[in-house]
Amino acid sequence: MLRYITICLVFISSLAYSQTAGTKSLKSDSTSLHSVYITSEPSGAEVFINDSSFGRTPIRVLNFPNKPFFLKLIDNLQNKWGLIIDDTKSREVSIHALIAKDHGQLLAFSEPSGAEVFLSDSLLGKTPLGPVKIPLGFTKVKVKKENYITYEEIVNMPKKIPYLYKIDTKLKSIYSAVDLSALSQYRYIYLDGKKVDPLEVKKITAGEHNLRAGMQEGEPGLDLNFESENDALYNIYVKPKQFNFKRVLYSLILPGAGQASDGAIIKGASIFTGSALLAAASIFTSNNYSSKTDLYDKQRLAYLSSQNEMEALANKDIMFSAKDEMDKALKTKKLAIGLLAGVYIYNILDVIVFHSVKDVLDLTNASRDFKISGSAGLNTDGVTFGIKYSF
Repeated sequence: MLRYITICLVFISSLAYSQTAGTKSLKSDSTSLHSVYITSEPSGAEVFINDSSFGRTPIRVLNFPNKPFFLKLIDNLQNKWGLIIDDTKSREVSIHALIAKDHGQLLAFSEPSGAEVFLSDSLLGKTPLGPVKIPLGFTKVKVKKENYITYEEIVNMPKKIPYLYKIDTKLKSIYSAVDLSALSQYRYIYLDGKKVDPLEVKKITAGEHNLRAGMQEGEPGLDLNFESENDALYNIYVKPKQFNFKRVLYSLILPGAGQASDGAIIKGASIFTGSALLAAASIFTSNNYSSKTDLYDKQRLAYLSSQNEMEALANKDIMFSAKDEMDKALKTKKLAIGLLAGVYIYNILDVIVFHSVKDVLDLTNASRDFKISGSAGLNTDGVTFGIKYSF
Protein backbone atom coordinates (compact mmCIF):
# COMPACT_ATOMS: atom_id res chain seq x y z
CA MET A 1 0.00 0.00 0.00
CA LEU A 2 2.85 2.36 0.90
CA ARG A 3 4.51 1.54 -2.40
CA TYR A 4 1.33 2.46 -4.34
CA ILE A 5 1.05 5.80 -2.54
CA THR A 6 4.70 6.54 -3.32
CA ILE A 7 4.19 5.82 -7.03
CA CYS A 8 1.15 8.14 -7.10
CA LEU A 9 3.06 10.95 -5.44
CA VAL A 10 5.91 10.58 -7.94
CA PHE A 11 3.43 10.64 -10.85
CA ILE A 12 1.68 13.77 -9.53
CA SER A 13 5.01 15.50 -8.98
CA SER A 14 6.10 14.67 -12.54
CA LEU A 15 2.82 15.93 -13.94
CA ALA A 16 3.12 19.18 -12.00
CA TYR A 17 6.65 19.64 -13.24
CA SER A 18 5.63 19.01 -16.87
CA GLN A 19 2.90 21.60 -16.55
CA THR A 20 5.23 24.26 -15.11
CA ALA A 21 8.36 23.55 -17.16
CA GLY A 22 8.87 25.82 -20.13
CA THR A 23 6.47 28.44 -18.77
CA LYS A 24 7.23 32.17 -18.62
CA SER A 25 5.11 34.97 -17.23
CA LEU A 26 5.11 38.57 -18.46
CA LYS A 27 4.70 41.41 -16.03
CA SER A 28 1.90 43.58 -17.28
CA ASP A 29 -0.48 46.21 -15.94
CA SER A 30 -3.00 45.41 -18.66
CA THR A 31 -6.41 44.11 -17.59
CA SER A 32 -6.71 42.07 -20.81
CA LEU A 33 -4.31 39.13 -20.23
CA HIS A 34 -3.80 36.04 -22.38
CA SER A 35 -1.92 32.76 -22.50
CA VAL A 36 0.14 31.99 -25.64
CA TYR A 37 1.58 28.51 -26.28
CA ILE A 38 4.43 28.53 -28.82
CA THR A 39 5.80 25.42 -30.56
CA SER A 40 8.10 25.00 -33.53
CA GLU A 41 9.38 22.50 -36.05
CA PRO A 42 12.16 21.72 -35.35
CA SER A 43 11.59 22.15 -31.63
CA GLY A 44 14.06 23.81 -29.29
CA ALA A 45 14.03 27.13 -31.16
CA GLU A 46 14.80 30.18 -29.05
CA VAL A 47 11.80 32.49 -28.61
CA PHE A 48 12.20 36.25 -28.72
CA ILE A 49 9.41 38.71 -27.94
CA ASN A 50 10.29 42.29 -28.85
CA ASP A 51 13.98 41.18 -28.97
CA SER A 52 13.86 39.76 -25.42
CA SER A 53 14.62 36.04 -25.06
CA PHE A 54 11.97 33.96 -23.27
CA GLY A 55 13.40 30.46 -23.59
CA ARG A 56 13.00 27.69 -26.13
CA THR A 57 10.04 25.93 -27.71
CA PRO A 58 7.78 24.46 -26.60
CA ILE A 59 6.99 27.30 -24.22
CA ARG A 60 3.89 28.88 -22.69
CA VAL A 61 3.84 32.63 -22.07
CA LEU A 62 1.38 33.73 -19.39
CA ASN A 63 -0.12 37.14 -18.61
CA PHE A 64 0.24 38.22 -22.23
CA PRO A 65 -0.87 41.87 -22.75
CA ASN A 66 -3.28 42.88 -25.47
CA LYS A 67 -0.88 45.09 -27.43
CA PRO A 68 1.30 44.76 -30.57
CA PHE A 69 4.49 42.72 -30.33
CA PHE A 70 7.12 41.11 -32.54
CA LEU A 71 7.64 37.35 -32.23
CA LYS A 72 10.86 35.82 -33.56
CA LEU A 73 12.13 32.23 -33.39
CA ILE A 74 15.72 31.08 -34.12
CA ASP A 75 16.57 27.37 -34.32
CA ASN A 76 19.92 25.73 -33.61
CA LEU A 77 21.03 26.27 -37.23
CA GLN A 78 20.28 29.99 -36.93
CA ASN A 79 17.28 29.74 -39.26
CA LYS A 80 14.80 32.48 -38.40
CA TRP A 81 11.03 32.74 -38.39
CA GLY A 82 9.06 35.80 -37.35
CA LEU A 83 5.90 37.87 -37.52
CA ILE A 84 4.20 40.91 -36.04
CA ILE A 85 1.04 40.43 -33.97
CA ASP A 86 -1.06 43.57 -33.61
CA ASP A 87 -4.12 42.35 -31.70
CA THR A 88 -5.11 39.52 -29.36
CA LYS A 89 -8.72 38.51 -28.83
CA SER A 90 -8.67 34.87 -27.68
CA ARG A 91 -7.83 34.03 -24.06
CA GLU A 92 -5.66 31.02 -24.99
CA VAL A 93 -3.79 30.78 -28.27
CA SER A 94 -1.39 28.29 -29.83
CA ILE A 95 1.23 29.30 -32.40
CA HIS A 96 3.17 26.67 -34.34
CA ALA A 97 6.16 27.88 -36.39
CA LEU A 98 7.57 25.91 -39.31
CA ILE A 99 11.15 27.20 -39.40
CA ALA A 100 12.99 26.99 -42.72
CA LYS A 101 15.67 29.07 -44.37
CA ASP A 102 14.91 28.23 -47.99
CA HIS A 103 11.14 28.89 -48.16
CA GLY A 104 8.15 30.48 -46.50
CA GLN A 105 4.67 29.08 -45.88
CA LEU A 106 1.28 30.11 -47.20
CA LEU A 107 -2.27 29.74 -45.92
CA ALA A 108 -5.12 30.64 -48.29
CA PHE A 109 -8.79 31.07 -47.41
CA SER A 110 -11.65 32.42 -49.49
CA GLU A 111 -15.36 33.07 -49.28
CA PRO A 112 -16.82 31.09 -50.89
CA SER A 113 -14.37 28.24 -50.37
CA GLY A 114 -13.31 25.83 -53.08
CA ALA A 115 -11.40 28.45 -55.10
CA GLU A 116 -8.24 27.37 -56.91
CA VAL A 117 -4.97 28.87 -55.64
CA PHE A 118 -2.18 29.48 -58.15
CA LEU A 119 1.42 30.38 -57.40
CA SER A 120 3.01 31.90 -60.52
CA ASP A 121 0.39 30.06 -62.65
CA SER A 122 1.08 26.72 -60.92
CA LEU A 123 -1.93 25.20 -59.14
CA LEU A 124 -1.33 24.68 -55.42
CA GLY A 125 -4.80 23.41 -54.50
CA LYS A 126 -8.18 24.73 -53.41
CA THR A 127 -9.21 26.84 -50.45
CA PRO A 128 -9.00 26.32 -47.54
CA LEU A 129 -5.35 25.64 -48.30
CA GLY A 130 -2.20 25.36 -46.24
CA PRO A 131 0.26 25.56 -45.00
CA VAL A 132 2.19 25.06 -48.26
CA LYS A 133 5.70 26.04 -49.20
CA ILE A 134 6.34 29.19 -51.22
CA PRO A 135 9.70 30.47 -52.50
CA LEU A 136 11.56 33.42 -51.05
CA GLY A 137 11.25 36.79 -52.74
CA PHE A 138 8.35 38.17 -54.78
CA THR A 139 5.70 35.77 -56.10
CA LYS A 140 2.20 36.31 -57.47
CA VAL A 141 -0.65 34.40 -55.87
CA LYS A 142 -4.02 34.10 -57.64
CA VAL A 143 -7.30 32.85 -56.20
CA LYS A 144 -9.74 31.80 -58.94
CA LYS A 145 -13.30 30.52 -58.92
CA GLU A 146 -15.85 30.29 -61.74
CA ASN A 147 -18.26 33.25 -61.91
CA TYR A 148 -16.03 35.27 -59.55
CA ILE A 149 -13.41 37.95 -60.16
CA THR A 150 -9.89 36.58 -59.79
CA TYR A 151 -8.10 37.84 -56.68
CA GLU A 152 -4.38 38.57 -57.10
CA GLU A 153 -1.76 39.45 -54.53
CA ILE A 154 2.00 39.90 -54.68
CA VAL A 155 3.66 38.10 -51.75
CA ASN A 156 7.12 39.22 -50.68
CA MET A 157 8.74 36.48 -48.59
CA PRO A 158 11.88 38.02 -47.06
CA LYS A 159 15.07 35.97 -47.12
CA LYS A 160 16.17 37.25 -43.72
CA ILE A 161 13.19 35.96 -41.72
CA PRO A 162 10.72 33.74 -43.66
CA TYR A 163 7.28 33.51 -42.09
CA LEU A 164 3.81 32.03 -42.48
CA TYR A 165 1.75 34.24 -44.80
CA LYS A 166 -2.04 34.23 -44.94
CA ILE A 167 -4.34 35.26 -47.76
CA ASP A 168 -7.93 35.67 -46.64
CA THR A 169 -10.27 37.11 -49.26
CA LYS A 170 -13.95 37.50 -50.02
CA LEU A 171 -14.25 36.89 -53.75
CA LYS A 172 -16.43 39.25 -55.74
CA SER A 173 -19.00 37.71 -58.05
CA ILE A 174 -19.10 38.81 -61.69
CA TYR A 175 -22.86 39.12 -61.22
CA SER A 176 -25.10 41.46 -59.27
CA ALA A 177 -28.63 40.88 -57.98
CA VAL A 178 -31.79 42.99 -58.01
CA ASP A 179 -34.51 42.61 -55.38
CA LEU A 180 -37.88 43.69 -56.88
CA SER A 181 -40.14 42.55 -54.04
CA ALA A 182 -41.12 46.17 -53.22
CA LEU A 183 -42.76 46.40 -56.69
CA SER A 184 -45.17 43.48 -56.20
CA GLN A 185 -48.22 45.80 -56.48
CA TYR A 186 -47.45 46.55 -60.13
CA ARG A 187 -48.97 44.36 -62.82
CA TYR A 188 -46.05 44.48 -65.20
CA ILE A 189 -42.30 44.84 -64.56
CA TYR A 190 -39.72 44.82 -67.32
CA LEU A 191 -35.98 44.50 -66.66
CA ASP A 192 -33.89 45.23 -69.75
CA GLY A 193 -36.94 44.65 -71.94
CA LYS A 194 -37.85 41.27 -70.42
CA LYS A 195 -40.88 40.73 -68.20
CA VAL A 196 -39.84 39.53 -64.74
CA ASP A 197 -41.48 38.26 -61.56
CA PRO A 198 -41.04 40.74 -58.68
CA LEU A 199 -40.95 37.90 -56.14
CA GLU A 200 -37.70 36.59 -57.62
CA VAL A 201 -34.27 38.09 -56.97
CA LYS A 202 -32.90 38.58 -60.49
CA LYS A 203 -29.24 37.98 -61.36
CA ILE A 204 -27.73 40.62 -63.66
CA THR A 205 -24.32 41.36 -65.09
CA ALA A 206 -22.39 44.49 -64.23
CA GLY A 207 -23.27 47.44 -66.48
CA GLU A 208 -26.21 49.63 -67.48
CA HIS A 209 -29.79 48.43 -67.03
CA ASN A 210 -33.35 49.70 -67.51
CA LEU A 211 -36.33 48.91 -65.28
CA ARG A 212 -39.98 49.74 -66.03
CA ALA A 213 -43.03 49.10 -63.88
CA GLY A 214 -46.70 49.99 -64.33
CA MET A 215 -50.30 48.97 -63.78
CA GLN A 216 -51.31 48.40 -67.44
CA GLU A 217 -49.39 47.48 -70.55
CA GLY A 218 -48.90 50.35 -72.98
CA GLU A 219 -49.44 53.09 -70.42
CA PRO A 220 -46.66 55.29 -69.05
CA GLY A 221 -45.27 53.73 -65.89
CA LEU A 222 -42.28 54.15 -63.63
CA ASP A 223 -38.90 54.07 -65.31
CA LEU A 224 -35.38 53.70 -63.88
CA ASN A 225 -32.00 53.58 -65.59
CA PHE A 226 -29.14 52.43 -63.39
CA GLU A 227 -25.63 51.03 -63.58
CA SER A 228 -24.71 48.00 -61.49
CA GLU A 229 -21.36 46.96 -60.06
CA ASN A 230 -19.91 43.51 -59.55
CA ASP A 231 -21.01 41.50 -56.52
CA ALA A 232 -23.74 43.93 -55.41
CA LEU A 233 -27.34 43.53 -54.25
CA TYR A 234 -29.73 46.32 -55.22
CA ASN A 235 -33.07 46.89 -53.55
CA ILE A 236 -35.53 48.63 -55.88
CA TYR A 237 -38.23 50.68 -54.19
CA VAL A 238 -40.79 53.42 -54.92
CA LYS A 239 -40.30 57.00 -53.75
CA PRO A 240 -43.84 58.46 -53.58
CA LYS A 241 -44.84 61.93 -54.81
CA GLN A 242 -41.51 63.23 -56.05
CA PHE A 243 -41.41 66.57 -57.90
CA ASN A 244 -39.44 66.50 -61.13
CA PHE A 245 -38.43 70.08 -61.99
CA LYS A 246 -36.67 68.96 -65.15
CA ARG A 247 -39.98 68.09 -66.84
CA VAL A 248 -41.36 71.54 -65.98
CA LEU A 249 -38.21 73.12 -67.40
CA TYR A 250 -38.56 71.07 -70.60
CA SER A 251 -42.14 72.26 -71.09
CA LEU A 252 -41.18 75.86 -70.35
CA ILE A 253 -38.58 75.74 -73.10
CA LEU A 254 -40.53 73.57 -75.57
CA PRO A 255 -44.27 72.94 -75.06
CA GLY A 256 -45.02 69.23 -74.80
CA ALA A 257 -41.41 68.22 -74.09
CA GLY A 258 -42.07 67.60 -70.40
CA GLN A 259 -45.02 65.34 -71.17
CA ALA A 260 -43.03 63.44 -73.78
CA SER A 261 -40.13 62.92 -71.34
CA ASP A 262 -42.62 61.27 -68.95
CA GLY A 263 -43.71 58.80 -71.62
CA ALA A 264 -46.88 60.66 -72.71
CA ILE A 265 -45.70 60.87 -76.31
CA ILE A 266 -49.11 61.47 -77.92
CA LYS A 267 -50.06 64.22 -75.48
CA GLY A 268 -46.65 65.88 -75.82
CA ALA A 269 -46.82 65.71 -79.60
CA SER A 270 -50.36 67.16 -79.61
CA ILE A 271 -49.35 70.08 -77.38
CA PHE A 272 -46.28 70.76 -79.49
CA THR A 273 -48.22 70.58 -82.79
CA GLY A 274 -51.01 72.81 -81.47
CA SER A 275 -48.50 75.31 -80.13
CA ALA A 276 -46.60 75.35 -83.41
CA LEU A 277 -49.78 75.91 -85.47
CA LEU A 278 -51.04 78.65 -83.15
CA ALA A 279 -47.62 80.31 -83.15
CA ALA A 280 -47.69 80.35 -86.97
CA ALA A 281 -51.25 81.69 -86.88
CA SER A 282 -50.21 84.40 -84.43
CA ILE A 283 -47.39 85.49 -86.72
CA PHE A 284 -49.67 85.45 -89.77
CA THR A 285 -52.47 87.42 -88.07
CA SER A 286 -49.96 89.92 -86.66
CA ASN A 287 -48.58 90.56 -90.14
CA ASN A 288 -52.10 90.79 -91.55
CA TYR A 289 -53.07 93.30 -88.85
CA SER A 290 -50.00 95.40 -89.64
CA SER A 291 -50.88 95.50 -93.35
CA LYS A 292 -54.52 96.39 -92.60
CA THR A 293 -53.36 99.14 -90.25
CA ASP A 294 -51.10 100.57 -92.97
CA LEU A 295 -54.01 100.51 -95.46
CA TYR A 296 -56.30 102.26 -92.96
CA ASP A 297 -53.70 104.96 -92.31
CA LYS A 298 -53.32 105.48 -96.06
CA GLN A 299 -57.09 105.81 -96.62
CA ARG A 300 -57.42 108.13 -93.62
CA LEU A 301 -54.71 110.38 -95.05
CA ALA A 302 -56.51 110.38 -98.43
CA TYR A 303 -59.77 111.33 -96.69
CA LEU A 304 -58.11 114.25 -94.92
CA SER A 305 -56.56 115.39 -98.22
CA SER A 306 -59.87 115.43 -100.16
CA GLN A 307 -60.30 118.47 -102.45
CA ASN A 308 -64.09 118.60 -102.47
CA GLU A 309 -67.17 117.13 -100.83
CA MET A 310 -67.73 114.37 -103.37
CA GLU A 311 -64.15 113.16 -103.08
CA ALA A 312 -64.34 113.37 -99.28
CA LEU A 313 -67.49 111.20 -99.18
CA ALA A 314 -65.89 108.61 -101.45
CA ASN A 315 -62.65 108.52 -99.38
CA LYS A 316 -64.70 108.32 -96.18
CA ASP A 317 -66.46 105.12 -97.31
CA ILE A 318 -63.12 103.58 -98.31
CA MET A 319 -61.55 104.66 -94.98
CA PHE A 320 -64.36 103.08 -92.87
CA SER A 321 -64.13 99.92 -94.93
CA ALA A 322 -60.37 99.79 -94.25
CA LYS A 323 -61.05 100.39 -90.55
CA ASP A 324 -63.47 97.46 -90.45
CA GLU A 325 -60.83 95.23 -92.06
CA MET A 326 -58.27 96.46 -89.54
CA ASP A 327 -60.58 95.73 -86.60
CA LYS A 328 -61.28 92.23 -87.90
CA ALA A 329 -57.55 91.60 -88.29
CA LEU A 330 -56.98 92.80 -84.72
CA LYS A 331 -59.64 90.43 -83.36
CA THR A 332 -58.14 87.54 -85.31
CA LYS A 333 -54.69 88.42 -84.01
CA LYS A 334 -55.90 88.56 -80.39
CA LEU A 335 -57.70 85.24 -80.81
CA ALA A 336 -54.59 83.50 -82.18
CA ILE A 337 -52.34 84.93 -79.46
CA GLY A 338 -54.91 84.10 -76.76
CA LEU A 339 -55.21 80.51 -77.94
CA LEU A 340 -51.42 80.20 -78.06
CA ALA A 341 -51.13 81.56 -74.52
CA GLY A 342 -53.90 79.23 -73.37
CA VAL A 343 -52.18 76.15 -74.82
CA TYR A 344 -48.86 77.22 -73.29
CA ILE A 345 -50.44 77.71 -69.85
CA TYR A 346 -52.24 74.38 -70.16
CA ASN A 347 -48.91 72.81 -71.11
CA ILE A 348 -47.27 74.14 -67.91
CA LEU A 349 -50.16 73.25 -65.60
CA ASP A 350 -50.49 69.78 -67.11
CA VAL A 351 -46.81 68.95 -66.71
CA ILE A 352 -46.84 70.20 -63.10
CA VAL A 353 -50.01 68.42 -62.00
CA PHE A 354 -49.88 65.19 -64.01
CA HIS A 355 -46.26 64.62 -64.97
CA SER A 356 -43.94 66.15 -62.38
CA VAL A 357 -45.38 65.15 -59.01
CA LYS A 358 -45.49 61.36 -59.07
CA ASP A 359 -43.96 58.17 -57.75
CA VAL A 360 -40.47 57.37 -58.98
CA LEU A 361 -38.29 54.29 -58.85
CA ASP A 362 -35.05 54.39 -56.91
CA LEU A 363 -32.54 51.87 -55.57
CA THR A 364 -30.16 51.27 -52.71
CA ASN A 365 -27.03 49.14 -52.72
CA ALA A 366 -27.66 46.62 -49.97
CA SER A 367 -24.30 44.86 -50.39
CA ARG A 368 -22.30 44.15 -47.29
CA ASP A 369 -18.63 43.20 -47.19
CA PHE A 370 -17.91 40.64 -44.51
CA LYS A 371 -14.38 40.04 -43.28
CA ILE A 372 -13.76 36.31 -43.00
CA SER A 373 -12.69 35.23 -39.53
CA GLY A 374 -11.57 31.94 -38.04
CA SER A 375 -9.71 29.13 -39.72
CA ALA A 376 -12.18 28.32 -42.53
CA GLY A 377 -11.92 24.61 -41.84
CA LEU A 378 -8.30 24.44 -40.65
CA ASN A 379 -7.64 23.98 -36.95
CA THR A 380 -5.38 26.92 -36.13
CA ASP A 381 -6.79 27.62 -32.66
CA GLY A 382 -7.92 31.08 -33.67
CA VAL A 383 -4.57 32.09 -35.18
CA THR A 384 -4.57 34.53 -38.11
CA PHE A 385 -1.25 34.57 -39.94
CA GLY A 386 0.63 37.19 -41.92
CA ILE A 387 3.02 40.09 -41.54
CA LYS A 388 0.33 41.58 -39.30
CA TYR A 389 -2.40 39.39 -37.89
CA SER A 390 -4.85 39.01 -35.08
CA PHE A 391 -5.64 36.08 -32.84
